[in-house]
Amino acid sequence: KKLQDTLPHAIATKTPTASLHDIRPLWDKRGGILARAFYMISNYVLEYEIANFYKEDIIIIDRWYASTCGYTVARPPHDSNSHGNDTLRKRSMIADMPQAIFDWPKDLRLR
Repeated sequence: KKLQDTLPHAIATKTPTASLHDIRPLWDKRGGILARAFYMISNYVLEYEIANFYKEDIIIIDRWYASTCGYTVARPPHDSNSHGNDTLRKRSMIADMPQAIFDWPKDLRLR
């Protein structure tokens, strides 16, 4: 909000967008991979809205693709075979991932 106030003609938004507000609780209640899928889809909905409705504006986005990706990497969904939270194993998995996995998808790069 503070950044929006300092930039003329800036619009602040976040994911999920207002258009998905009413169905968000349904996905949050389900949790796990279904909730993650909802949040990833909400990134594409926001990208569509920005590309079609805010072509000339400065857009400030809170909780967009980087947030979704960061949350998923830091907290992978648990499967039914999971037995607790092995933090050291998770850190090792992240360190072993190829750098390219953290690039933004080209279709989510607005400009």
